[in-house]
Amino acid sequence: MTDGVSVSTYDRDYNAFRFNTLSPNTQTSSVDYSTIVSYINIHGGWLDQLTQRSGFRYYFDQMSKTDEEQAATFRLYLNRYPVFGEAGPLLEQPDFDLATIKVTFEENQIRSLSRSMLRADRKLLLRESSLPSVEQVQQQLQAADVLDEISGIRMGYKMTYKISTSRYALFEPAWFIKRNGKWTTVNQAIGKEG
Repeated sequence: MTDGVSVSTYDRDYNAFRFNTLSPNTQTSSVDYSTIVSYINIHGGWLDQLTQRSGFRYYFDQMSKTDEEQAATFRLYLNRYPVFGEAGPLLEQPDFDLATIKVTFEENQIRSLSRSMLRADRKLLLRESSLPSVEQVQQQLQAADVLDEISGIRMGYKMTYKISTSRYALFEPAWFIKRNGKWTTVNQAIGKEG
């Protein structure tokens, strides 16, 4: 869908959209954090109240810069732990993570906003789950000879989106590592998960 100044792409299966600005740059001030937050507020906001009451929030995750773009990423959190969604080709991006809001920009113009429109419109059933200690995780990573490649380790939730079951998202606790700028589960890093 387009209005001549911008174009919106919607993925019905994943309930996600991307809003791109097509117009030439007319702004004179630079893009800063408050500009990005205001842009998100104008284009769908953060989360509805019911979803927030279920323990979900978005928090600033990172700023990144490549030759092609600058980006600000906000990550979904569930009960104070980060959520990492399945990353893959979606919304004209090779590695879009459904658990993020991503805003790309140039020096003085926002170019796109990509996000899922996940809502917690059903009560969450949380079950207790045990994870290995951080020492055990480090031993597994050392045994797999990947410990030196890691720039971060953290606990969080792995979000798996189930299109076939009425678009449910499954949240499983897991350990995550950051390697080559990307977060993956420890099990993926050591080859225990596909």
